[in-house]
Amino acid sequence: MDDIIVLGDDREKGIFNQVIALHGAPAYIRRARRMEDAWNGLVENCRQRRHKELTMVQMRLGKLRALAGSWTALRPFLADDEQVAILERLELETRPSLRLPPDATSSRRQLRQALRELLESMTYFNARWLAELSKVDLSEVNRLRDGYNRYYLVEKECAMRSPRAARQGFEPMAPATTADLAALLPILTIPELGEPGA
Repeated sequence: MDDIIVLGDDREKGIFNQVIALHGAPAYIRRARRMEDAWNGLVENCRQRRHKELTMVQMRLGKLRALAGSWTALRPFLADDEQVAILERLELETRPSLRLPPDATSSRRQLRQALRELLESMTYFNARWLAELSKVDLSEVNRLRDGYNRYYLVEKECAMRSPRAARQGFEPMAPATTADLAALLPILTIPELGEPGA
């Protein structure tokens, strides 16, 4: 019979509550939490490493912003308006802060040079970040996901005493990949320069 079986009388419910009080959440819940905690911990660790890797980009972005005075002042050096928006989004993401920001300038040479330095830093960051992501050890996260896929339903069915109730809302977890991390912690979109001589 596939119907949901609820706990019987008050005595049975009391025993169930005592077991939870003594031993914590049921095994299937602990298993799901361990799996989620491992993934969240890994992502947070990578997020912190990414933030450190962005230091040079932040410094050069802050310098460029100070020299330009506003992002729109760089429009003549960029391919189109979307490239200005890319710089604005990068500033929101990285929040650069300089102790001694340079004064704004109208020197095209200085602005062009600062922009090129930023783009070089972004290109370097992207290559380095992809290399870092490729080295991330996903084995523990994937071991826990495999255990979740294998045992979660069995443990939940034992706790709930109903196969149908155990299956509700269950979705197997795919193995974590480098691409999953890259989607959460991506490389930087590099603005395109305009025509030479701009």
